[in-house]
Amino acid sequence: MTLPLERFYSENNDIRHLELTNTYMDLANAINGKMTLWIPEIYGSTIAGTVTYGIQEGWYYRQGILTDLWFKVSWMAIGAATGDLYIDLPFESKITINDDFWIGTASFSQINLQTNYENLIFKVKSNSRIGYFEKLGSFVASMPLAIPSSGTLGAHIRYYGIYTERA
Repeated sequence: MTLPLERFYSENNDIRHLELTNTYMDLANAINGKMTLWIPEIYGSTIAGTVTYGIQEGWYYRQGILTDLWFKVSWMAIGAATGDLYIDLPFESKITINDDFWIGTASFSQINLQTNYENLIFKVKSNSRIGYFEKLGSFVASMPLAIPSSGTLGAHIRYYGIYTERA
């Protein structure tokens, strides 16, 4: 949440008490942060598809506009999904620099990365609610992970997110 620079309070004592209490709670949540359950959803960048999940676990910790995100997903089928594997994030990224600004750690199993690719990183696309994985390797250019027919992925990332959540 982005806190307002000024607030106007009612002249009615009962209403003012409630407004001051709400201000305190807003400040406490902005400073202390708040951990919230989140259900990650994957989809294809070209055709979203219909994913059959085994595991869909996610949490985010929100402190002001800083968002820490942890998740794990496993799936057995992707329907007609095609393109790169995308994950729907709970908050839109606020930075417009480039996609290399927000980079997080990733784990994977039961996914073939192809020859010379050994690792994955998790990234957030600028000014969007899109997270994606990028393959890294020796003597090859990094590239986004195409959506596999099945697999397990986990990641953690910290990024600036605008306040509004997905409806």
